[in-house]
Amino acid sequence: MTGKRVFWISFGLSLAVVVPAYLALFAYQLVTPSVAADTPQTDIPVVFPTVQDDRTLLVMTGGGTAQTAQTYALVRLDALHGRVAVVTLPRETVVLRDGAPVALCDAVQSAGPTQGLRSLEETLGVTIDNYLFASPETLWSIAEVLGTARIRLSSYISGDALERLALSVDGVDELTLSPRLFAEVLASDELTDDTACELRAYGYAAFLAAGQRSLAALPDAVRMQSRSIATDLTATQLYDYERLLNFLQDANSMAYTAAPLPVTRGTACELDASAAEMATSMLEK
Repeated sequence: MTGKRVFWISFGLSLAVVVPAYLALFAYQLVTPSVAADTPQTDIPVVFPTVQDDRTLLVMTGGGTAQTAQTYALVRLDALHGRVAVVTLPRETVVLRDGAPVALCDAVQSAGPTQGLRSLEETLGVTIDNYLFASPETLWSIAEVLGTARIRLSSYISGDALERLALSVDGVDELTLSPRLFAEVLASDELTDDTACELRAYGYAAFLAAGQRSLAALPDAVRMQSRSIATDLTATQLYDYERLLNFLQDANSMAYTAAPLPVTRGTACELDASAAEMATSMLEK
């Protein structure tokens, strides 16, 4: 057998092996779907709260107008750390106005709620971003989106007083209250001013905690009552609150704290020495 013939025989045998293999690989690529096309996309951005996602709101109610408000509460919303805090104080509390002492209600009545806000900042050493005034009816209409809350009224009101309010249930320490019913309790003559101040702090926090999964509905509720409230909130700022409340609403772990600022009543209603430190711990980062 000549060398040329051996070459061609070997070449043919090689083709017989290689060509079917390439054809099989080509056919496999045609019928196999692309992995990239069928793989779910995982590059959807996840948004997390930042140091900018916190606000402190001065909430005032009672008295008919912002300048004659009867109750004051500072509500801290901190999405980054998953915290909500409520601090209340009596309307007669002495605060600083450009270094001079003045009752909080007088500062607000003479120069408006913005002055009250600034006086609280000066006195307590905290940042307060906005104020909102609403009548009790309007405030609790806004709070309806949060649903009901369980509150231990017996810690603040005597058994006899609860019976007079038709809120005494044998063997039940915590009552489920709607926002409107809670407002009626706060307005009751059965409460002293200081007790009402304390109950308001814990009640506000209780409703915010119970309605956590509906927190993001609060800005829309505020918008619906825009003609009945007084506030320095702009439309843009309200969207900032909406973003923040969305984070709080979806948080898996939340801390809720509430307390009245400690005061001593004498010829004036003076903040205790520990009040500023307490306010800073509850209302600052």
